[in-house]
Amino acid sequence: MTPLVWTNWTGPEKGLANLTQELLSWEGTPYSSGQMVKQSGIDCVRLLVSVIVALRKTNPLTIPTLSPDASINNPTKARMVIQYLLDLISPTKLDSNEVQPGDMLVSYTGPEEGHVYIVGFKPGTVWHADNFAGVRFTGIANVGIVKNIYRDPLRESW
Repeated sequence: MTPLVWTNWTGPEKGLANLTQELLSWEGTPYSSGQMVKQSGIDCVRLLVSVIVALRKTNPLTIPTLSPDASINNPTKARMVIQYLLDLISPTKLDSNEVQPGDMLVSYTGPEEGHVYIVGFKPGTVWHADNFAGVRFTGIANVGIVKNIYRDPLRESW
């Protein structure tokens, strides 16, 4: 895939404001596999789900639990959970390398490891739950090899 290009938000202005508020509310939450509690602990998949559920204003989703080292010791199970998540929220797969705030990225940081990101509201950023630093934003260039890009088909209602 060619390098990602961050583009401006094209949805309703309140949607971008809601995305910004939701991402900032998770900032600094420590990484903890299987947890989904602000300022207590969360993993990358649950961060993505939590943000989408909050923006959609729907009931929380049930996600299978992974061990803290699942992406290292059981990458197949980690990828299965990522696919399960995608099946739950039914995002639209994009064929373009142009991403907008709120888009979801599935990345492989190595030959076996999977990770998910949310494109940030600041130009050139993505948000994720990092094993070492917790929930934070980083530059889009640090994402690694992007396997797929998705967009929430319900983002107009955010």
